[in-house]
Amino acid sequence: MMQFTARIPARDFGLQSERSVLGFADGSFTGPAAVPSLDAGHVFDPIVFESIRMWWEADDGTSPLYVSGPTGCGKTSTVLQFLARVHAPVVSITCRRRMDKQDLIGAWGVDSATGKFRWYDGPASLAWRHGLVLLINEFTTAPAEVWVSANDILEGAALTNERTGEVIPRHPNTRVIITDNCPVGCAGDAGSEYIARERQDASVADRFWHLKVEYLAREREAAAVLHACRAAERTLGSDLLDRIVGCALDFAAASRDLAARPMDPDAFCVPGDKAVSTRVLIRFTRSLITLLEARKAMDEAAARRVIPDPVAKALDLTIAGGCPEKVRNTLMQLAEFCFAALA
Repeated sequence: MMQFTARIPARDFGLQSERSVLGFADGSFTGPAAVPSLDAGHVFDPIVFESIRMWWEADDGTSPLYVSGPTGCGKTSTVLQFLARVHAPVVSITCRRRMDKQDLIGAWGVDSATGKFRWYDGPASLAWRHGLVLLINEFTTAPAEVWVSANDILEGAALTNERTGEVIPRHPNTRVIITDNCPVGCAGDAGSEYIARERQDASVADRFWHLKVEYLAREREAAAVLHACRAAERTLGSDLLDRIVGCALDFAAASRDLAARPMDPDAFCVPGDKAVSTRVLIRFTRSLITLLEARKAMDEAAARRVIPDPVAKALDLTIAGGCPEKVRNTLMQLAEFCFAALA
């Protein structure tokens, strides 16, 4: 079992509750990794929070947590902000097609100070040795044989370093969290918009807790966007800022609604990977605000000449400019409709 040393109030997670979460005293870790930086404005979905808390406090700490969901919905940021609040140190790795288990264990290398070869622990070895959370991103981009061979990591067993012969017992505070766009059993499916994925062995999915994350509910997503754009209150005023965020939320919701429908070549279409995610929504709203602030500093003639359509410009900069022409046109028409009230 984990060796918790503190209770963290649920209010630290922005939740109106008198409950607490088991964690560690602030500043208690001094090892070779860091506690994630705190983002005080991060917005937690209560259901997602409760699922992570249940896994975190479970008596069996050896099973990894597999978090899946659409791109930009806040999977990794939510995990990191949960760990920031419970003061848990993290070491991470982002997977790729050309990787093997040894990337997790470590490698021999030259010590720059002495010029001699020495062993360098990889992320799994560091986590097992020091009681870190091992965060594995983009899990299904790695070949299936990597995870079949990594049973010791996925089951929380002692790690055997085949290069040195060392056996590293698992520290009781070591945990494994995985994030991916695809549920582990769906990776590599035909028709998926996530094409750089590898089909995984059925035995691997059996080892995890599974948590599917969706986009935040409107009021919580609004809070996240407003927090990210709060500085604009000084230049645009709170009323205009609220209207901008409201229009942006309408636009994001419309794009997701279209993306959820079957693709029709003769109608408006937005592929699933071009739906406006929370990440893109914040970037788009910030860009739009920057352009509106720039227009405000110009005289009317200059504003019309230099930034004739700030919504279209912000949209091109943040998502539409990277889309096929038909998808770009659809996003532009959605934005024109949703921001009509702002004109």
